[in-house]
Amino acid sequence: MKETIEQVTEQAHDAAIATRVQVDEAREALKRRMRRARRQGGATIVEYALLLGLVSIALIVGAVALTGPVGGIFEDIKAAIESASVETDLSVDQ
Repeated sequence: MKETIEQVTEQAHDAAIATRVQVDEAREALKRRMRRARRQGGATIVEYALLLGLVSIALIVGAVALTGPVGGIFEDIKAAIESASVETDLSVDQ
């Protein structure tokens, strides 16, 4: 079962061709994936922009909705501080 040099060379050549075909197929598959990723990348940017816009609108609406109640709390705190300050000033003057 001795193999001749020609047979070994032919087997090596066949293996090299098969490897080359696999490399070419892998390269083409990678190119297809990259093209698909580029196409989807544009859509992803648009989706993120829309999402960012919706979140911004929600934050603005929330801030406007809280302005009244929060403003009332700060007015109450301000009035309490001013009344405490007036009472302290009166007690010091006496």
